[in-house]
Amino acid sequence: MPEDNLHKDDMDDEEDEEALEEFRITELTQQEDDEQEGLDDIVIEERTIASLAEIVAFASKARRSISFERCVINRVRLHAASVNISFEDSLFTEKVNFDRAVFTGKLDFWDTCFEQEAACGATTFNEKVSFEECLFRTGVNFAKAVFEKEVAFTACDFEADVRFDNTTFAAGADFSASTFRAEMSCRNAQFKKRVNLTNTTFEKTPDMTGSNLDEKQEAEQVDEGPERPYRKRPIKRAEFNPWRELDKVSKKTMSRRHLLRSLFRFLPEDKEK
Repeated sequence: MPEDNLHKDDMDDEEDEEALEEFRITELTQQEDDEQEGLDDIVIEERTIASLAEIVAFASKARRSISFERCVINRVRLHAASVNISFEDSLFTEKVNFDRAVFTGKLDFWDTCFEQEAACGATTFNEKVSFEECLFRTGVNFAKAVFEKEVAFTACDFEADVRFDNTTFAAGADFSASTFRAEMSCRNAQFKKRVNLTNTTFEKTPDMTGSNLDEKQEAEQVDEGPERPYRKRPIKRAEFNPWRELDKVSKKTMSRRHLLRSLFRFLPEDKEK
């Protein structure tokens, strides 16, 4: 359908349908009297999250783990969290600010995109942390962070600079199948146990000044890595699927109407002949 036939009202209606409904904390508080504390995990699906801290504070008070699936998260600033938190197939649109925070529960990010900076400087992670198949479009800062348990950055794509300066890895660290496209700095980072660099790609030489990474790394180039006990699900193979990528774009960054209109710009002028 030619672009001229697209009415503005139709486009506005479709954009409204594409936008995810905002999640409100009252949806949880209204159920509080009817549920026992710690009975079930909180699962939020396909919603816009305006204030992550408010939801995490509620979950921590109720002692309930929380999972965000296919959500768009806007404001992200946390100082502490005492429950397990997971994000699946979600999008962070603004800066993720975990600087100087303390996490005593597990953190799990899977197939999630960070559009802005991920700031975790001087943050303490007391439990296992996992990033699987995540995309970091801008800077990532874990300088002076402390990982008390295993941490995994597996099959992730880092498009900008990554900092692990003066970071402490008290247990195993897994960077297998990840790609670092810009500078990766581990100055004075301390790795207490093994570091898995199987099939890891560094497009620029990492800065390991003062670090013991060379002593701890394992970097065999193999097709299948060893199964790790803390992994919840197997790594999906990174096969490019244009239809899946277009579907992600249409759901997360623009309406299908805008997507079609963009595609029509590339058709030849005699497309109707």
